[in-house]
Amino acid sequence: MSILTHFVKNMKKMAGVGATVVALSVGGFTGAQATEIGTAPQQQENVTGVANATFQPIDGGAVVSNGFSSHAVTGDIYNAWITAGYPTALSGTPVHFLLPYTYQVAVGDGVKQSFSSEGGRGVFYANPTAGAHFVDVDTAAGQFYEINGGATAYGFPTGEVVQAEGQTILPTEYGAISATFQNGQMVGTFIPNPAGN
Repeated sequence: MSILTHFVKNMKKMAGVGATVVALSVGGFTGAQATEIGTAPQQQENVTGVANATFQPIDGGAVVSNGFSSHAVTGDIYNAWITAGYPTALSGTPVHFLLPYTYQVAVGDGVKQSFSSEGGRGVFYANPTAGAHFVDVDTAAGQFYEINGGATAYGFPTGEVVQAEGQTILPTEYGAISATFQNGQMVGTFIPNPAGN
């Protein structure tokens, strides 16, 4: 009996007979370890295509490990992240190639979680009203949103950052942010929606 199998059996005894125990090592489970444990979910294929990352399925998401850290991505943020094929502003890297580097944090009636890689960086926001959307912080509108209060000040994003006529625009529950970079500085404005939220 391997040490890992012995550990899981002892954890089950302490937690109760029917308990499912999931343990993560620094590098995540190998396929053989996941099979050996039996009650742990099988390691999922790399859904984002990012090299050197492992994905361990959990209810409603996955634990993503990159060899240095592990973070759970769940719920609406997980679903938006694994299907986000659109590119980042910095390098054109698809958003689903970015890896989580924070846990989900409560903000207002929703959550946010930061993602990053050499190809870009940004924050997924999700709440029941607006859904889940990615704020690319390498854009002027994304920086304006993050620096000036994010969801607390402007409501949750209702779409992704888009470019139009030399500006980047981020729609939010309370209006829209329009911003650009001028002489290396971010310059932007918030335009409230007609409802006056």
